[in-house]
Amino acid sequence: MYALLLSLAGCETCEPTATQPPIDQDLTVTVGPTLNDIAQGSAGTYTVTVQRSGVTGPVALDLFSVLPGGASITFNPTTLPTGVSSAVVTITLANDAAIKFFGGTPQPENVIIRAKSGDLVRYGQFTFRPTLSSAAGFTMNVTPAALNVRPGQFVDGTVLIARQGNYKGAINLGIRNLPNGITATTTLIAGQPDTYRLRVEASASAQPSATKETFRIEADAEGLGGKLFDVAVTVINASFAPRTVREPRMRAGDLDTVTVLLGRGVGFTAPITMSVDNAPAGVTGTFAVNPVVDDAVLFTLRTTASVPAGRHTVQIRGVPQAGSGAIEQTHVINFTVDPPLASNAYVLVPPNVSVVAGSNTSSIFSVNRSSGFAEPVTVTLARAGGAALPAGLTVSLDQNPITLSATTMRVNTTAATPTGTYTFVATGIALNAINVTANFNIVVTALPIVTSVTIGKLVNGTPQPTTSETIASTGSVSLTAVVLDQNSQPMLTEGVNWSSPNTSVVTVSSTGEVTGVAPGLAAITATSKTNAAIRASVAIVVIAPPTTTVARIELEPGNAEITAPATQQYIVALFDATGARVTAEAGTTFEYSSSNTSKATVNAASGLVTGVASGSVTITVRYLRNGVMLRQATAPLFVYAPGSPGHYGSAYISTNSNNTRTVRAGQALLFQLFVFDVNGVQKPTGITPAPTITSSNTSVITIAPSSITGGYFYTMNVAGGAVVGTTVTIRYDLAGAGGEIIMTIVP
Repeated sequence: MYALLLSLAGCETCEPTATQPPIDQDLTVTVGPTLNDIAQGSAGTYTVTVQRSGVTGPVALDLFSVLPGGASITFNPTTLPTGVSSAVVTITLANDAAIKFFGGTPQPENVIIRAKSGDLVRYGQFTFRPTLSSAAGFTMNVTPAALNVRPGQFVDGTVLIARQGNYKGAINLGIRNLPNGITATTTLIAGQPDTYRLRVEASASAQPSATKETFRIEADAEGLGGKLFDVAVTVINASFAPRTVREPRMRAGDLDTVTVLLGRGVGFTAPITMSVDNAPAGVTGTFAVNPVVDDAVLFTLRTTASVPAGRHTVQIRGVPQAGSGAIEQTHVINFTVDPPLASNAYVLVPPNVSVVAGSNTSSIFSVNRSSGFAEPVTVTLARAGGAALPAGLTVSLDQNPITLSATTMRVNTTAATPTGTYTFVATGIALNAINVTANFNIVVTALPIVTSVTIGKLVNGTPQPTTSETIASTGSVSLTAVVLDQNSQPMLTEGVNWSSPNTSVVTVSSTGEVTGVAPGLAAITATSKTNAAIRASVAIVVIAPPTTTVARIELEPGNAEITAPATQQYIVALFDATGARVTAEAGTTFEYSSSNTSKATVNAASGLVTGVASGSVTITVRYLRNGVMLRQATAPLFVYAPGSPGHYGSAYISTNSNNTRTVRAGQALLFQLFVFDVNGVQKPTGITPAPTITSSNTSVITIAPSSITGGYFYTMNVAGGAVVGTTVTIRYDLAGAGGEIIMTIVP
């Protein structure tokens, strides 16, 4: 065609209707450049030059050939006026302008333009090559990208071509790298441009494989080259076998969630719809995902409060997707329903704790259990509201889970722990019981410093503030100093130095025991050991010893034993210089005290002792006249721990002669042993093992059981030649209680 157009351009007789111009007139048409590449959606320009020979008038320009689809042409100007010899020709391509490809390469297009002046017509030509737009392209997607196929069967997928930038070229699909035993074809789906059905088929002899194999789909597009997409294919064994990893267990009205393993065969990934069969009344089951596409699924079994406790069964059923080649499977699940949780099985009793920043402390954390509840209780300790622990503060339990009634809670701090009150929540978890919570506070205080000293007199083991005391020159008084910090709290580890300015009147020991020396007045001072500027004083008035006929006093019972929280009544025996018993003098009083009130307390006026905790304690009685001590006596007491098995609370001896503690030679004295439990209830009989009563000197006094029934009655038999003034100790013992009385031989 190119040669033909050249011939037409040089043939004046090609226009049969045109009149031949004079032979001295001619037009020469040239176009440059001769070839342009023009991309779809853009334009290219050319210059048309017309040289006149004997022609003076205007020259009209137009298109003589046919442009390809989507191409257009313009001339500027369309008519060359006299004296103008060139015009600009613009070729514009639409976004979807047609492109001719040969061997994947765009082919050029020839354009013939015509120049006409009157009857004179001449032709010129140029070439442009349409090229693809920069936006032209395509994508290819295959769904699914992984296929499972059973031997002797096929599965279908979809290949979708998405053209970009109005690309109109041909796209051809090909398949390569097929695994052994696998064939694949692509077929255009009618009515759906650029959409192909991918069919993958496994031969009957294909073997299932635990790993995926791949093949490639290649799309070759004119002018764009090719794209590859990898498709995975697995020859599968279409089977599954559901089972649970453990048996569910829950309480009536509760639930349990277990994992169901599908037990899929090699490569089998078809969805499986799960359901529950034959559920007992009040029992329902649900699956977290349904249908199941994974290898496992969570199965939740719920029960109502009406489901009886015991072992039950329920069946689950799996139905595979139609066409997957697998058949439905069932599995029977055994599960256990426990009775409902007890709501009052136990109570947590955490202690409120105060601790100085930088120090540690401990306290008893109790679990008060209801009758018969003995399960271990696991306790968590956390800040209320989920707040973080302050810096350096830790809280722990010595035993957790707690198997007994109590354990030790330990609170540790550092110097960096901020002061303040921190509320904690203790949460208890125990088998067969609902969760229990209890709040408690931990108060962190600043490191204490000494701010004051106060002096007190020990009364019943407790310091009572005092500013002056009166004692005899032969008497004493026990003082104690309390060192207080900036929070007015006692600093128990802080000591004081005691001093007396006048030791000829009164002396003081390093422990605060003040002893009179001679009548007079002196001030006893307690000075802080860490800050000598902080001190306190108490005035001591020393008087001459008051006159008294009492030479000594004794506390009864002696060497006593009780089991907390039992009580023991103490009495005082007074003796004159001859050893004879006497009564208290007019204007005198007794004052009782305990050396350790954490073990036993005593009523200061009555002498009634109450056991508190296991340990030894000394009971002291002071014989006073107008607050001045005349005589004092002490007696040791041992207290057994509360709840000691097989223990009784307390006991005492009462004689039938107004509780006298004197006997005569040859006399037989009837007495009774009274025994009480820890709650103060008398036990007149049934004591096992039976109480024992012994005499310290059987040559003077012997003890024999009495024939009187209804209680523990005994007879003291005194030897006929017993010497007046002889004393004999009578000891009584039973589990958890005991003591001594002293009998004196009188004329």
